[in-house]
Amino acid sequence: MDALRMSSNGREAPFRLGCAEIDPASREVSFGGRRERIQDKPLCVLLLLHRRLGQVVTRDDIVDQCWDGRIVGDDVINRAVSILRKLAGRAGGFRIETIPRAGYRLIEVDSAAAPGRARRTWGIMVAAAILAGVAVGMFATSRRPTASAVTVSILPVTSAGGPDARHLADRLGGVLSTALTEAGVQVVPAGRSPWTVSGAVTGEAGTMRVDMAVILRSGRKTLMTRVFESPRSRAQNLDLQVATAFAETMSVMGPLLALDGRDADPVIAARMFMALDAALQGNALRAYEITLRTSREHPDSISTQMALAITSGATLESFSVPERREHVRIAREILEHRKQYAPRFPDYGHAWCLLRPRSWLADCERQLRATLDDEVPGNSSAQRLSELTADVGRIEEAAMLARVAAARHAHSADDIGVLLQLLETEGRHREAEAVFADAVRKWPSSWALRWNRIVGLAARGDFASLERFAATIPRSDFTFDAEVLQSVLTAYRRGDRAGMIRLCTQDNLRGSTRQLCIAALAAIGELNTSFAIARDLYPNQVGRTRAEDEAMWLEQPAYFTVALLSANAGAPLRRDPRFVQLAEQIGLLRYWRTGKLPDFCTRGRPEPVCAKLKPAG
Repeated sequence: MDALRMSSNGREAPFRLGCAEIDPASREVSFGGRRERIQDKPLCVLLLLHRRLGQVVTRDDIVDQCWDGRIVGDDVINRAVSILRKLAGRAGGFRIETIPRAGYRLIEVDSAAAPGRARRTWGIMVAAAILAGVAVGMFATSRRPTASAVTVSILPVTSAGGPDARHLADRLGGVLSTALTEAGVQVVPAGRSPWTVSGAVTGEAGTMRVDMAVILRSGRKTLMTRVFESPRSRAQNLDLQVATAFAETMSVMGPLLALDGRDADPVIAARMFMALDAALQGNALRAYEITLRTSREHPDSISTQMALAITSGATLESFSVPERREHVRIAREILEHRKQYAPRFPDYGHAWCLLRPRSWLADCERQLRATLDDEVPGNSSAQRLSELTADVGRIEEAAMLARVAAARHAHSADDIGVLLQLLETEGRHREAEAVFADAVRKWPSSWALRWNRIVGLAARGDFASLERFAATIPRSDFTFDAEVLQSVLTAYRRGDRAGMIRLCTQDNLRGSTRQLCIAALAAIGELNTSFAIARDLYPNQVGRTRAEDEAMWLEQPAYFTVALLSANAGAPLRRDPRFVQLAEQIGLLRYWRTGKLPDFCTRGRPEPVCAKLKPAG
């Protein structure tokens, strides 16, 4: 068909679109270290739109080219476009616009900032890290803004497509205003804020669609656009989903306008919105590329320099060891240099930890506690400290800190996800169910919520509940090896030890899958395989000197939570002499011997291993 771009040998040529590499011949899309297969019809629509990039493609054109002119319902085309929009959201760098009563248009967004390398990362930590980094930049100024300085205007939401669309538009303005206010953003009349939020609701056949934008008044520049879609039958929470997403974005980005007491530079603001969007999509490398490019073009911008420092720490795994060493050196210099402008800016502790070996647990804890009580937007110290205290086995304190973080940032899926993990780890299953049910109303497709619950259930050792919960997750939302996980859980239920060993020792399993295997194998007493996987997943990070610690970390900077080792699921491992050696190589033993013992040594009867964890003498 003439819509497809063909190479000389007659096969469709691969091409780059935004942050994705599209290979039509294999129907594979690669981005951010991931590879996905795309169905024939959505692929055909994508190729047609790409051939006419920036131009309107009518529905009739799509039917002619991709369905050979056959009569198909609007819902068929809507479904294909919806699949592509979800792909665009995951990959970044392009979007598909609906042109009312005309058709669709494919747009690339700042494609020059697309990443040059792919990497596989633990997305929860990285996305949140960049969110925090952008927030750090917003506050890194000698004239420190307050929450009252963050304002936004909301234009009336327009509608087209019947009474359902009008009702949603009427509802959305009020819900958005409430969510922004709860997030610490002051809603003011039009013309009184540098920031304006606009929206349009469209009721298409079987689908409700909301197009939202953030506009900077100076220069009338559109900084960010975002599209939300839902089947009409499930659109009852669409207003809440839109409002939650924008409350999170504006609570982080709003303080940028207070930098140096003047309006934000439109170019810098637009780039920071792009970086934030990439972070929310789990595409850390793209966020790094955006901040690197912007920092070079605007070397005097505090926000971009700070964002560069954070994204450098969050993407070390993507680079060679010499590059990592140089990135860390530059990022540390940025942090120290910018401290003179704001010696207590929020999230300095988190930034410090990102740029140091993971085994320096006590040092990282001190930095996080220094800013824990700072009540300013963007401060993620409570969440980061919650994750750290869970890693070192103080589960009760970790859960308390997670509640503080979730209360401060009720519009952050990452903070709610950490709370879910700790609730499940503690065995508070009913409370976790209630929190999750409320959260999925706001974030129906959030993999962070689902992944954190799975980690918590595994840490608790509740594999029956884990299996039931995993069965409810669509395969497209899995961040780990879905079929392997389901098979491991089935083998566990059946008592198939050989099957579990075979499944968990396959090559190329994701780190998240191997974490769950460690817990499941320990639960059936297969400690040899469990320890073997743990030693590989958690390599030695402790040397004879701090310089050796740094060298080991730069060789293998990937990070996976070690919380399950100190949780209920780790109890079989802790009864084995090999546990102390494992704890030593990842820095846990050094931390515990400072006198800060885990719950399994301080709550109830101490476990036998505790005698080896106490400080010498």
